Amino acid sequence: VDANNQVAIAKEEGVLAALVALLRDGSMVGKEKAAGALQHLATNAENRVSISKEEGALAALVALLRDGSMVGKEKAASALLCLANNTDNEVPIAKQEGALAALVALVRDGSAVGRERAAGTLQNLANNADNQVAIAKEEGALAALVALLRDGTSTMAGKEKAASALLNLANNTYNEVPIAEEEGALA
Repeated sequence: VDANNQVAIAKEEGVLAALVALLRDGSMVGKEKAAGALQHLATNAENRVSISKEEGALAALVALLRDGSMVGKEKAASALLCLANNTDNEVPIAKQEGALAALVALVRDGSAVGRERAAGTLQNLANNADNQVAIAKEEGALAALVALLRDGTSTMAGKEKAASALLNLANNTYNEVPIAEEEGALA
């Protein structure tokens, strides 16, 4: 992956808008490809804010995360994971309608890749104090993260992402007791 190409592609007039349009209105395969392209572009730090500020980008990624195919959900979670690796994006992603619920659902019911990516996104979002409270209050979030920590996926990455998300959430004193009281968290 060439970082210079990533920046040049993202800065090319109309590219991000076209990817968001495909993500919003394309076929399922088109949506998967658009989310994958945004994820690859978002691996470059320079592109993260411009992608998240592109009109409709976050809403379209959340819609795919919620309603897409399993591959689409994985791609959307991967793109959000990269975008959430920028402090300017943490709150806008978490406040996007349905984002936290869709991430929790993927941690709970997704494929191994989807579960890992969704937990990683929650981990990144939980770097923000306001998000820490919102995530902990999201129905099923703590249970899903504890289940992933306990049961894992086919690799250790799922357990590691869940543990890191819980660590970030526990940095907020409001969350310490609910995490400790979650069944299986201290077992």
